[in-house]
Amino acid sequence: MINSTTTTTEIQSLTTTEVSALTVTEISSLVSTQIQAFTSTQIPSFLDTQMPWFSVTQLKAFTITQIPSFESTDINALTQTQLQALTSNQIQALSTDQVAALTTTQITALTTAQIAKLEITDLAVLADTQVEAFSTNQVVALTTAQIQALTTTQIEALSTTQVAALSTAQIAKLETTDLAAFADTQIETLSKLQLAALTTTQIQALTTSQIEALNTTQISALSTAQIANLETTDLAVFSDTQIQALSKLQMTALTATQIQALTTTQIEALSTTQIAALNTTQIANLETTDLAAFSDTQIQAITTAQTIALTTTQVEALSTTQIAALTTAQVAKLEVTDLAVLADTQIEALSTTQIAALTPNQVAALTTTQIEALSTTQVATLTSAQIAKLETTDLAVFADTQIEALSATQILALTTAQVVALTTTQIEVLSTTQVAALTAAQIAKLETTDLAVLADTQIGALSKLQVAALTTTQIQALTTTQIQVLSSTQIQALTTAQVASLETTDLAKFADTQIQALTTSQIGALTTTQIGSLSTTQVAALTTAQIAKLETTSLALLVDTQVEALSTTQVAALTSNQVQALTTTQIEVLSTTQVAA
Repeated sequence: MINSTTTTTEIQSLTTTEVSALTVTEISSLVSTQIQAFTSTQIPSFLDTQMPWFSVTQLKAFTITQIPSFESTDINALTQTQLQALTSNQIQALSTDQVAALTTTQITALTTAQIAKLEITDLAVLADTQVEAFSTNQVVALTTAQIQALTTTQIEALSTTQVAALSTAQIAKLETTDLAAFADTQIETLSKLQLAALTTTQIQALTTSQIEALNTTQISALSTAQIANLETTDLAVFSDTQIQALSKLQMTALTATQIQALTTTQIEALSTTQIAALNTTQIANLETTDLAAFSDTQIQAITTAQTIALTTTQVEALSTTQIAALTTAQVAKLEVTDLAVLADTQIEALSTTQIAALTPNQVAALTTTQIEALSTTQVATLTSAQIAKLETTDLAVFADTQIEALSATQILALTTAQVVALTTTQIEVLSTTQVAALTAAQIAKLETTDLAVLADTQIGALSKLQVAALTTTQIQALTTTQIQVLSSTQIQALTTAQVASLETTDLAKFADTQIQALTTSQIGALTTTQIGSLSTTQVAALTTAQIAKLETTSLALLVDTQVEALSTTQVAALTSNQVQALTTTQIEVLSTTQVAA
């Protein structure tokens, strides 16, 4: 009979049969030293029916070398209270077979401290049912090393409640192969904090199916580093709602490669706020097919900095509808190299407001083909500053209708170099209003070939200031027909230098009213050759004031027929000096009536 007085030597002398025959009274009487005396050979002899007889204190007395000697069935027979009494060292001493034999009820009974002491080799042998038996507190108690030791099968066995209980530290320690084994329902369970705890390596390990399972709240929880590490194949499966869940910061985190990987459907789903959040590098990396998918509101959401970042290829790919949707601020920020690649149809799509928004430098950069594509309405919209920046080669390709569309204010804005560049055909189509708008400086720069094609109505539209601005070379270039249409007011506007430069053939075409319009200063400026070229009709038309201003040298050159043409009133208007200057030949041809005057 074993009792508390039995020596340890006597204990160790017990046969395995005797050990298995110990009664509840005998086992209950064992003290710690006696318990620790059982050998590794004797320990397995305990029956599973005897195990519940050990008190909590007695169980704690078993050493860590004795614990592994128990049969799995013995450990399996322990009550919840007994199991919870095992020390951390005893828990660690359990063999893999013993751990594997634990019932789900026993698993549930383990304390959090005991859970944390389970060796990773023991943890790895737990069946799915045992893993499923873990309470949320037990799950939380698992160390990061234990988390890493879990097999993919065990990971798959975790319930959504257990997954939700994982700490951020535990989440961060999940192996990528284990994380990849998560079912969609497990992924959907992850909180914002858990999602945010995933490493970039883990993010890259997520499957496309798992990515698709993420809800908008989870998407918005991803850090910029996580976003930047999403694989392009994963990003490509983002639904419209997932794309729209991305914040401005998350949008800026997308790499150029990721931007290029976005589908046209995803691009179409981007909000104006998201569009505006893209940095210039991202904008420049948008594929033309994606940019072509931009709606009008998305186009208008592009910032001025983003507009500058657009490549020539991207600008070239914009549809006419998208071109028409550009804001004036965006139009003004288009780089000249980008503007230069716009097709005729794109240029034609620009509204008058957009045309007016072009900077003078942008206008200067337009190609001759683009200039030719401008409608008369667009031409009429150009500001004075824009007109002044048109290159002479561009202005030269203006069609007649485009020239006719220019307002008086626009004509006034033309530089003298631009006026010189106008073709004779363009000069011919200028309206009288446009001609009248030319400045004195512009008039003075008209080429003689251009001046020569001015119609009578155009000549008639010239103001006194404009007439006075004509150079002597231009005066000489006027045709006799043009000379004939000059009004009395225009004649009087001629400077003495201009009058002196008139060709005799042109002066000969002066009508009586034109002759009479000449001022006394202009008469005085006539050369002897010009005086000599006057017809008798023109001489007869001279006023008495004009006669009185004829130079004596000029008067002396009048031929007989011209002298004979003088009226008695004209003769009477001659000064004494002029009379004295008459030659004897001229005196001889005077009629008695003239002499009497």
